[in-house]
Amino acid sequence: MTGVLVAVECTAILYVSFVLQSTTSSYLLLAATFFLAVSVYSLNKVTDVKEDSINQPDRTRFAEKYRKYLLFASIESINIAIVLAFFSNPYAILIMLLPFYAGVFYSVGVNKSRTKDVLFMKNLTIAGAATVGAVLLPLVIHVGNLLIIALVTYFVFLKVFINTVIFDVRDMEGDKKLGARTIPIYFGREKTRNLLLLLN
Repeated sequence: MTGVLVAVECTAILYVSFVLQSTTSSYLLLAATFFLAVSVYSLNKVTDVKEDSINQPDRTRFAEKYRKYLLFASIESINIAIVLAFFSNPYAILIMLLPFYAGVFYSVGVNKSRTKDVLFMKNLTIAGAATVGAVLLPLVIHVGNLLIIALVTYFVFLKVFINTVIFDVRDMEGDKKLGARTIPIYFGREKTRNLLLLLN
């Protein structure tokens, strides 16, 4: 259920970006974004079993029990996203693949090194991937005012970045036990709170 809510949130961010950039919404791209988010989130649930076993034990039991289904959902969802993007505009496929591969490097990594394990990279990866999709997908429909595009980029990036750090505060106990380097662990709760207030 959480994966669906995350996917709805990502779709809503794209819709707001369409509105802010005064671009007609593409229902195909909105649907593609939904499936892209489901794909990345499902993959992450499979790879984050250790962290979630401490932070959210119920979610871990679900991920362990339905591991094959989550992997299947991840693969099929990205396939659906690519097909939907193609029918909207073939260039949109490239934009869809950027957040997907960012999610793969975030969850799976290369040579046992994941971006989520590097200080700041976890939050920058999520915020960057969300921003790329939200800002660039409307541009395949219509290129608008560069100032508005820059402001939307700034707005989406900061809001998503702040949101990811808030979730890191919630997950501090499990992250500490696993040796993860997150902003709240590095700076502490109080300094992290002040940083988020400043960014907001």
